[in-house]
Amino acid sequence: MSCIRVLIASAILTAAAAAFATEAMFCRYPAVNNDGSVIVFSYQGDLWRVPAAGGNASRLTAHEAYDGWPVFAPDGASLAFASNRYGDYDVYVMPATGGPPTRLTHAETTDRPCAFAPDGDEIYFSSRRLFDFPMSPQIQVVPVAGGTPLRLADFFGDETATADGRTFVIAAGRVAPGRQRYRGSYQRELYRWTRGGDPVRLTENRGYDNWDK
Repeated sequence: MSCIRVLIASAILTAAAAAFATEAMFCRYPAVNNDGSVIVFSYQGDLWRVPAAGGNASRLTAHEAYDGWPVFAPDGASLAFASNRYGDYDVYVMPATGGPPTRLTHAETTDRPCAFAPDGDEIYFSSRRLFDFPMSPQIQVVPVAGGTPLRLADFFGDETATADGRTFVIAAGRVAPGRQRYRGSYQRELYRWTRGGDPVRLTENRGYDNWDK
């Protein structure tokens, strides 16, 4: 996995540098489509697209707001991402090759997409609508065609979707990472969760479990 991340980072940096003819720094949030041929990433607050094999990057968005956290639809034709174009981060969807984005969520807190549903008709996203407090997001889902978001679970945690788009690994626990040697009910652990089911605990130790990739 570390080698794959190094290769992705190298491709992003090379492409962005070629596009700007300068050294590219702080390329973030790479997303790879299902067949591994395309990478989309955030650079200087906009989304860019580059072939995974290398080449010139092309800009997908150009806005004074910050666009980040892209995720591909299963068929690779669409992208979901988060943008703070109206103050807080909301979920948007757009064609993966570029085009006008459509806003899907309208909240006064942070919404960030984490995956499309396997059929591509819904987008899972994390939101702090219930409690606007760090370490307190919940999984919600919104139709790609637009509609009212639905909260899927009562627990709190930062989630990462697995490859099947059905199962999530969740880092749950509301203690801040800077609080050293904390032991208690807010201790951060990893859980596995499938829509409609109960979370299954994966870790139980005295450390701080996080970054569930």
